[in-house]
Amino acid sequence: SFWRYYLLSRVSTLVLPGRMGEFTIAYFLKKQNISFGEGIAAVVADKLTTIFWSVVFGITALAILFGAALDISGTIVSLFLLTASGVLILLKPSRKFIRKFILRKYASSFSGFSTTLFSYVRQNKKALFLNTLITLFRTIIIAFSAKFMFLSLGADISLLTLIFIGGIETLSTFLPVTINGLGIKQGIGVYLFGLLGIPAEIVATRYIIGLLVQYSFGLLTLLFVRNKE
Repeated sequence: SFWRYYLLSRVSTLVLPGRMGEFTIAYFLKKQNISFGEGIAAVVADKLTTIFWSVVFGITALAILFGAALDISGTIVSLFLLTASGVLILLKPSRKFIRKFILRKYASSFSGFSTTLFSYVRQNKKALFLNTLITLFRTIIIAFSAKFMFLSLGADISLLTLIFIGGIETLSTFLPVTINGLGIKQGIGVYLFGLLGIPAEIVATRYIIGLLVQYSFGLLTLLFVRNKE
């Protein structure tokens, strides 16, 4: 059941702004008696892990492309943002403020959110560790996929470079501006790979191939789920 819910949430990311589609899995998990707040907390915990490593890889990429000065400033800004976010989430007054003035009448729908989110640090460190390993493994697999696509187009880019730039690409997809981050990720990629001497037409072709694969996978997923149901 979880595999089916996960596939449907992945399809949702193809038609919703940013990575908001991934949160739809919380809706499907309600069928397994998991509250909406608990489901959202699990997704947030997963996304925080992804964001953390994307920041690490992204800062490394910027340092390589633009120099150590940007590396230091980027590290400071990133640590500040992560610390500020942690303070806002962890402080009890801020949670009360969110419930009272932001969520208001919908606050009951998010019951169990904070308890579940904090449980990963307090009680479920093993799950958090495994999530980190899977996130890093997934990052490497995506980089290998990109490398093969670039090789087919006559461009040989090191795996580490693809991992580092992939961090910036991942961060860009979290901006809820366009559907699935279309245009933003690709524009950033064309610019960054251009600094490495990769022609824009090769980078653009690689992204087009990737999009065709993504949306073909989405269509096959819908057909698979429909057949199972």
